[in-house]
Amino acid sequence: MITQCAHIVNGAKVLAAAAAASFALSGCHSKLGRKSDTPFRIIATDVGFDAPDTVPAGLRHIVFENHGSEIHEAMFVKLAQGMSVGDYVSAVRSGSLFPAGALDYSGAGLTSPGQSVEVWLKLDPGQYILICWNDGHARSTPPRSVTVEYTISDDLPPKEDVTVKLLDFSFKLSGRLRKGMQIVRVETAGASMHEMDIFRLHDGKTLADVRRWRKDDGRGSAPADAMGGVLDSHDLKRVVWMRQKLYCRSVHSSLRDPVGHGCAGDQAGNHACRSRNGSGNRDSGIAVQAAKEQRQGGTRSPSALVNTNREAILI
Repeated sequence: MITQCAHIVNGAKVLAAAAAASFALSGCHSKLGRKSDTPFRIIATDVGFDAPDTVPAGLRHIVFENHGSEIHEAMFVKLAQGMSVGDYVSAVRSGSLFPAGALDYSGAGLTSPGQSVEVWLKLDPGQYILICWNDGHARSTPPRSVTVEYTISDDLPPKEDVTVKLLDFSFKLSGRLRKGMQIVRVETAGASMHEMDIFRLHDGKTLADVRRWRKDDGRGSAPADAMGGVLDSHDLKRVVWMRQKLYCRSVHSSLRDPVGHGCAGDQAGNHACRSRNGSGNRDSGIAVQAAKEQRQGGTRSPSALVNTNREAILI
């Protein structure tokens, strides 16, 4: 299942100039490191995150594991100059979804208890937090402070099997998701911030079950397992890679945006949807289902396209 929502980003040139200036001013403190062989491991629990205090700047290999009892995600947020973790949390608790000056740097998307996912994303030097926006956790669960150091190294991602482009408001796939371990390259090709999450429906559950669950803000027993995803970034040009094992006849893709829309689809006919909105939760969803047919082994089996506010993905 893949869900999506949108937040228009302005002043991209200003942000790029500021980033360039930051590197120029800090050049005397920078040093180029070798390729890193150790992933940055994040463990989520229901009371917060366990992760290293520091990580080199550059393209990072992130391994995210959910050891809690609820669905969690791990968003990297770069704090503004002079902003403390407490300042950010206070702004969120006051209702801000994007505290002034802080920048989303993507991260591992929605992941169910016992599940894990790997992503590759670029981090610039600075002070960050790890935060979970699911189900109000941003207000109730303390974020984790992380320093991205000026030692720069890159963890090169594997070659992708599929590329997903997040548009305003539609999704374009190059290649086809298949059973087994898959590398998904995620690009934001529109003018808005977008996110992607993958879900797997439980046996006997349908799109209608997921739709009811999301309309009820995720309360009650979940009809699907969240398999991880790729969260939004303020830098729309940044590419993120995700590695996850997919299962035939039960894999669902859902794309979402930071502030309000979503859609979903799967390999074998099951789709679902979720989105972020302005409720302080950044993740409630409404799904509308359409239908298509796809050929499998010479027979026709049902598949579906889920579309919310013109957003859709076909898998």
